[in-house]
Amino acid sequence: MGLNNGDRPPFDVPGAWLYSEENPIVHLVEVSKHLATTGNIDHFALKAQEYEKMCEKLIALSIPFELLDVANTSVRQIFIKDPSGVKIELNFSEG
Repeated sequence: MGLNNGDRPPFDVPGAWLYSEENPIVHLVEVSKHLATTGNIDHFALKAQEYEKMCEKLIALSIPFELLDVANTSVRQIFIKDPSGVKIELNFSEG
């Protein structure tokens, strides 16, 4: 598929990020019996904009979410779940 293994922040679980040119496209996470998953696909990631507005919208719609600031980067993340329980990772880069 032409993807290359690239930089990945120091998360607590093993995994890899696959890049197309300079864009991280696929995030892989090692799954163990101790890591809850939603099946063969744990989650998928999207690049997003307007972090604060998204938080406000999710609150207004009473949609549960989790926040994470990625260590050693300017990336802020919001995690939500689709109706079938698959996790969606929204990535916001400052600037």
